[in-house]
Formats: sequence, C-alpha cells, structure tokens
Amino acid sequence: MSTVSKLLDKGAIPRITQDIYYICSSNGSKVVNIDLTLNRFRDKLKKIESTTIVIDDVGQKYDPTLIIEDMYVCHYCGSEEVSQSGWVNINTEKLNDFVEDSSFWCDNCNEETKAMKHFDWTEKIAEECMGNKDEYDKIMDGSRA
Repeated sequence: MSTVSKLLDKGAIPRITQDIYYICSSNGSKVVNIDLTLNRFRDKLKKIESTTIVIDDVGQKYDPTLIIEDMYVCHYCGSEEVSQSGWVNINTEKLNDFVEDSSFWCDNCNEETKAMKHFDWTEKIAEECMGNKDEYDKIMDGSRA
C-alpha cells in the first residue's frame, strides 16, 4: 500500500481504539457499553486531521477518513466487501444506476447477503451476544468470515 499524501502518526489508530467503556452490574459482571464506546471513538476520529488518500494493493484509491458507521456491510459477517448489481456503460465503465430491487453479494462470505449500515450491524451483534463480551469480540474480530 502506498500513500499519496501523509499518513496518520504511527500508532494513532491503536491509541484511539483502546478505549472500551463498560456497564457494571450489581453482581460485578461487565458488559460493553457499545453506544458510549462507538460515540467516543467517532469523536476522537473526527478530531484527527487527515488529508490521506491511500492506494490499495490493486491500485484503487480510497479515503481512509470515511466513517465506518455510515458504510454498508454484510448483515452476517460485517465485511465492507459488499456489491450491488448496477447498470454500467461498457465503453466508459461509468456506473449509470443501480438495478432496482437487486440482490447484494458479500465477497467475504461468497454468497448473497443483505446490506446494512455498519453501526446497525454492531448493534445487531451486541443484541445477538446478549452481553457475552467474548462472543462479541470474536465476531467483531472476524470469526464469521
């Protein structure tokens, strides 16, 4: 991966992702407070000034400052590698429009999927795990991939 402009300082992302907030119950068990954790992470990320344009391994340019909560992901594994059918001009390769009522494809799961916003997916996973932090962490680390 090569950079067109400056990158974030080394270690910036790990520093802003290490803050996890918990809710403690009366019996002493801890449950991740996902809303507070994500809100604080989003606030910290917005404060980072970045004009970085990165070129990935296949030569595609992307903006790493995109807010992941606004991105669509696979409803099962959470991958951002989700595609939708579209009408493309075969001469210019310009996307004209998406196909109405088309299905979505997850390159990670290698099957049809439903797309949902990343923020909604993280909340769905938290509900599925019912407070089990280990299960939540495994899914967020890609165990469904």
